[in-house]
Formats: sequence, C-alpha cells, structure tokens
Amino acid sequence: MEKRIMSKSQKQENRPFISFYELERKKSFLIGSILLVATTIFFSLSCGRDENPDEITALYEKEDLSIPELPYESKKIFRMHMNSLDDTYDSLEESIDRQAWEDIRTYAMEMNKSSTVLFTGKRKEDLPHDYILLDTRFHYHTLALVVASQEREMVSLNMEFEKVKKTCDDCHVRYKEKGS
Repeated sequence: MEKRIMSKSQKQENRPFISFYELERKKSFLIGSILLVATTIFFSLSCGRDENPDEITALYEKEDLSIPELPYESKKIFRMHMNSLDDTYDSLEESIDRQAWEDIRTYAMEMNKSSTVLFTGKRKEDLPHDYILLDTRFHYHTLALVVASQEREMVSLNMEFEKVKKTCDDCHVRYKEKGS
C-alpha cells in the first residue's frame, strides 16, 4: 500500500466543517453549563450544607409549623427592592411571550443577581432556614432560565419559568405581609 503524504492545507480541507453558528452555540452551551454548575456549588456551600428544595415542601406540610416573621433592617428598603424585582419579573414574562431571547437572558440574569437575603439587611444565620432555601431555589431556577434562553429551548424555558413562579408564590404565601 502506498502511503500518501498530505500538505497542511489538504489536511485542513479534509476536516469536518463547523459553521460559525454551531461554534457559537456550543460555546454558549458550555458557558451556560459552567455558570449553572458554579452557581449551584456556590449556593450549596454558602448555606453551610447541601439543602434539598423538597425540604421546603416538607416544612409546609407540617401542621404545627408557625410562620415566623421575616426580620429585616428596613421595611421600606426591602419593599423597594422587592418592587424592583417584581418589575423585572413582569418584563421577563413579557419577553418570554414575545420569545425575545436576549431580553429573556438579560432579565433572568438580573433576577439571578438580586438576592432577597441581602434585601433583608440581616445575616443568613438570623433568617429562617426555609427562607434561605427558597432564595437558593430562586437563584438556581433563574440561572436555568439564562441557560435555556441561550440555547433557545422554549420547552425548558417555560418549565424553569414555572419553577421560578412557584418559588416566588411559595415565598409570598409564607412571608408576604397581608395587605401589602
């Protein structure tokens, strides 16, 4: 058999062609995956132990569990931050309806960067355990929204948005003051 010697340009011609779009998509997926893993690890470690979001459901199902008042330094500042977060949530919901992928990513990332724990002005140790779990779950699902928007996966985007909505609703049922 004859061994054929190929030049560098001939070798490059025989390589499979990857389009710019495919390369960018793989790059976005990799970045999103890294962000998702990093955030999950960060929040697991920041709470002091690996929490299970199902613990929240178990806490709600206990009949004898009294609802503690959420402590915060300034009610006015806390409400201001929560109103801003609510506006971002509304903008995110509108962007999802329009399938405006960049807007979805922007609003989801903005929500992810906000921290209801920080809004309280208290240390984590001074807050109820399930409030910390809800905040962790919120961050996890908003980051998953960012990844889904980068991949333009409408099905997973809708599923994660429903999880964000449920997390917000769970927190409001438990901690939002009546009449506010």
